[in-house]
Amino acid sequence: MAGPSSPDQRPISGADMLVHGRTKEIGTVTVAAGVEDPTAKAIQRGNELAAIKAERGGGEVLAGLESQKRRSFDLSRQTALRTRFGAGRAEVGDGGKIVLNKDGLGVDAASVESNSKSAERVIGQVSSVLNYTEVILEAQKTGKTPEAVMKDKKIKKPEWSDLRSSALNAIIDTDAIRSLMPDLDQLSDKAEQLKFIENALAKDPAFHSKIAEKMIAAEARTREFTSAASDGELDVHQETSKASKEAMAASARDAVDKMVTAGLSIPDADAQAQAIQKMLETGTNPDQITAQILAAVRSQQMAARPDMAIVENFYVAKAKYDALLPRMKGIKSLPATAQTRLQDEFDKADAALTTTETQFTSLADPVASEQALVALNGLLSAKSENGIYNSPIAQDLAGGVAARKRLTESEQAYKKKAASGREKESDARAQRLAEESDVITDMESILSESIGEVLSDRLQEMRSLDVLRRQKDEQALEETGKKDEAEALKKLGTAVESNWSKLDMKDRKRTIDRAQIGADVRILAYKGQEGLRNLIRRDLVKGGQFSLDGALVDVNTMTPEQTEKMEALIDSVLQQEGQNYARRLFADFIEARQLGNSRSKDIELTGTLKNLGLKDHEWDLLAKNFEGMITPHSQSSGGAELMAQLQKEGIDIKGKGGSFLLSLLFMLLGTVGVASAAAFKKTP
Repeated sequence: MAGPSSPDQRPISGADMLVHGRTKEIGTVTVAAGVEDPTAKAIQRGNELAAIKAERGGGEVLAGLESQKRRSFDLSRQTALRTRFGAGRAEVGDGGKIVLNKDGLGVDAASVESNSKSAERVIGQVSSVLNYTEVILEAQKTGKTPEAVMKDKKIKKPEWSDLRSSALNAIIDTDAIRSLMPDLDQLSDKAEQLKFIENALAKDPAFHSKIAEKMIAAEARTREFTSAASDGELDVHQETSKASKEAMAASARDAVDKMVTAGLSIPDADAQAQAIQKMLETGTNPDQITAQILAAVRSQQMAARPDMAIVENFYVAKAKYDALLPRMKGIKSLPATAQTRLQDEFDKADAALTTTETQFTSLADPVASEQALVALNGLLSAKSENGIYNSPIAQDLAGGVAARKRLTESEQAYKKKAASGREKESDARAQRLAEESDVITDMESILSESIGEVLSDRLQEMRSLDVLRRQKDEQALEETGKKDEAEALKKLGTAVESNWSKLDMKDRKRTIDRAQIGADVRILAYKGQEGLRNLIRRDLVKGGQFSLDGALVDVNTMTPEQTEKMEALIDSVLQQEGQNYARRLFADFIEARQLGNSRSKDIELTGTLKNLGLKDHEWDLLAKNFEGMITPHSQSSGGAELMAQLQKEGIDIKGKGGSFLLSLLFMLLGTVGVASAAAFKKTP
């Protein structure tokens, strides 16, 4: 029997499917003939780009950017986190207030109280944003009023209007927004500013999830605080036991939360979390707990999705068949009994492959089933490097496993009554206060960091979609015989990906050339559209050669006719790609300014911040020359919908300064979070 057409012995990925030619054509949204409305045009373009993304393997599998589910950090965890500060002497009193027991502290009471109040302030501020975004997102999803959602979630105080105001003002007051949009006060009043931030950022599920993830990380750090118990080894052990069990419970909840977010079939999330918590608490070998839990969840998911089981059985059968095939070539050289055994084994493998292949090809959508299995395997992989698991679920379980190990060590130490050599209580509390201060300092930057990461993700999404769009445009030009235009577009694309912000695919490090960015932005400020053409021409003739009639021609030895043809081609590229080129330069410009002198290991900054400084009249020139770009032409339907929403609510962005306009454009770029999820789904 002939083996399957694919030589792979594993479920193939979305990228493989393109190679194998198994991806379906994706339909695009069209706009009625004659419609010139820029919002409709932008939504059309955004949906086309979304379809391109889906073609490249970006459709919904088990998890994706389009998921409406999100990480959470609820009221009970917010309250519990508050009690972790105050040198181990904080408790929840009447009305939810934090009360400190100052008796026998052994350290300066004022320092303990200061830490506790600072933690309350920071946690309260971040929690107000978390609670507000949780309510507004749930209200959008269900159609309920914010007040009804607050009641469902048992958020009793403050009133909705006060919660909204405090949360949005907290966002506006972050360093991230103040540095990105220093001219936000150009909006006529505070109400307009709140509406703008609400629509541009707060309604993005990714923003809520990033804040929740950072709070979860801060919570995990508090469980590592130095013990400040006062009654000897028993107190140490009891506190360790309590903290470890809390950590295991939180780890189990986080793991299940991520399973649900990823779209796994979890009928009862609470029961699943309790089952995982029990495995963490009762496992005899902590080093094997993660693999056991992942295997149990995988079995559960395979039972819920028979189609994935069919795909796996098929590839298992194929692997066995392929392994036996080379041995069959030498079967005649074997003794008679060995020949019989091998033939029997091969016949069984052949029969199994025939059966599983029939089942596989009979699936309603084999490609979707393969993708689902690939995603599930990635999500629940039990592989690790240097003992560190690399799958998302396993990473959430890591804290629980570490807590289980601490609990085991504490139990053993207590049972043996070994001298722990614990520091004096005052020293322990002093150490703990220092640790608390570090976490408080980091929590103060959670909102700013989350804003920066959301906008960075949007920009990266825009960059990715730009590449896919250009590839599609190049292909369309080649298919219509316009090879020179296609070559010019390809060359310009290469320049755009390396002129100002270049990603090294080998080490995933981005180099940002601040000097080049600043110089090119000034060209646009002073020269406008002429300057834009000059930049595009510079990139197209880079290297001294230009493609004409399918051949590279030296620009210095061109005939007048060739020069005229080259300039006409440059004009054609300018008309087709000019706005995208300028938009990308502006986005890289604002990102470079936003980064300041960041020392991230993933970013290398060349040039200086002075290269990015513009004089007031240069900002005004940019606004004058490119204000037309601040229409819904950002490369996503979400950007268009956001502009339409701002206009609907009476927020007029016309006539604002250049700094404001460019910052607004940056926030609109790739606004996936507020786009319709339906725009990203594959069409049959």
